[in-house]
Amino acid sequence: MVSDIDMPDMGGLELGKRLHEEGGGPYLVFLTAYLEYASESYILEAYQYILKEDMKKRLPPILRQLIDRVKKEKQQFRMIGTPTSKVRVYYRDMIYIEKEKGSKYICYITEHAIYKERISLKKLSEKLESDEFILIERGYIINVSHIASMKDGMVLMDNGARIFVNRISFKKIKEQISLYRGICNGY
Repeated sequence: MVSDIDMPDMGGLELGKRLHEEGGGPYLVFLTAYLEYASESYILEAYQYILKEDMKKRLPPILRQLIDRVKKEKQQFRMIGTPTSKVRVYYRDMIYIEKEKGSKYICYITEHAIYKERISLKKLSEKLESDEFILIERGYIINVSHIASMKDGMVLMDNGARIFVNRISFKKIKEQISLYRGICNGY
């Protein structure tokens, strides 16, 4: 979504705050003549902040880049369910995947639902063709884009789940985060 920062009734930052509070939402591109709002737009995790004086030069390539990113995300999903009833679950919505204890099923944990599938974690990790997933011990695949923090052998996911990992996996996760963020930012 492209929005001006300064608008009557509800400004772009207020709109961004509401979308951010609802969780997720569209990519935000802010346009403004005011540089002082840039830091607040980053807190809202805006995709870009463009000064109006740079708009003709910066907006077209940013929109092309964003369209390409959204198209790619739309292609990254997994069909889960029975042959007669399948659900499309997008990679970006998968917070983590865990092996169900004492079962041959795994559970896909998303913000709004839990989906089950009969497949091994190892086989699934081979099928997930994305740098945002990492297989860790104790029966988990985590989505690095949903990591809220990491400390003392624990990974806190953005839904509040706490996943404990050993030192080797902890280091591997940090490396994967760096790799994933570098790819996402075009490095």
